[in-house]
Amino acid sequence: IRDRYTQNTQLDRERTIINLKAMELMKYDAVGIGDDEFNFGKEFLQESINKTNLVFLSCNLKTEKVSPYIIKEVAGTKIGIIGVTTLQAKQKAGEIKFIDPKIAVKEAVEELKKNGANIIVLLSHLGENEDLRLIDDVGGIDIIITGHVLGKDPLSKVGSTLILRTS
Repeated sequence: IRDRYTQNTQLDRERTIINLKAMELMKYDAVGIGDDEFNFGKEFLQESINKTNLVFLSCNLKTEKVSPYIIKEVAGTKIGIIGVTTLQAKQKAGEIKFIDPKIAVKEAVEELKKNGANIIVLLSHLGENEDLRLIDDVGGIDIIITGHVLGKDPLSKVGSTLILRTS
């Protein structure tokens, strides 16, 4: 999906920086890394990670300062938040190592459960078809916040998993 607001590379870079600052000000708990985070190269992504206080997540990306997941405690409930990145990002990511998303998500869910997470949230940039397969193949995911979706209902439920669609 193309960014319908794109202007030119310089303006798009500035908009990205502004968006990251806004997420910082709104005190986002985490940012799931998707393929668009590599639009300006892995160096720009690394600079962005280094210049903000945001936590960047991807369980299947192996690079510095990117965690597979975090645990947030809210009103006594431990919430595990996992990020997962589409393998399509490899084209833009250079030599960054990726592992299979299904394997990485399964490992992260198991680790979070061992660490007492009561709710598992997946920030996914895989696409909805792959997200649906994860629900069946991995299990244990309570909420998926999926990117790259337009024109669908913002909320649905598959089994016991809520799917939230950003737009």
